[in-house]
Amino acid sequence: MDRLWTVAAFVLAVALTAALGTAVSAQLTLTELVNLGVAVTDQQRIEVTLHDLRMMAPLYAAVVAVGFLIALTTAGFMALLLPSFRRIVFLVAGAAAILTALYLMRELMGFQVLAGARTSFGLAMQVLCGAIGGYFFALIKRAA
Repeated sequence: MDRLWTVAAFVLAVALTAALGTAVSAQLTLTELVNLGVAVTDQQRIEVTLHDLRMMAPLYAAVVAVGFLIALTTAGFMALLLPSFRRIVFLVAGAAAILTALYLMRELMGFQVLAGARTSFGLAMQVLCGAIGGYFFALIKRAA
């Protein structure tokens, strides 16, 4: 039962991180268009976000899953050594997973694939989404 709960917590953390990261990326990309003088309505913001959640989030979730598999597994061992800092360990692991994944994609592709992470602020927001996902995993996993 514990393994099933761990898998469920992992899947939920990946889904949360991918959904948040996708929505943040969509909004930051639209904001850049507004800064260039393009008019973007609230309805368009909603439509673009929903479209990206359908089309981009599953791909981003695969990237997040690979990063989280490595980072959260490592964090699980570290949390055994630092039980008082368990939530912080998973928070940092989630953030590190996203930062590493985005860095590796940029290096392999020659540019930042995720448009919403092309600025320092956008990258920080993606890392924050990873931190939230890692923290969420720690909360859900502990509830088991």
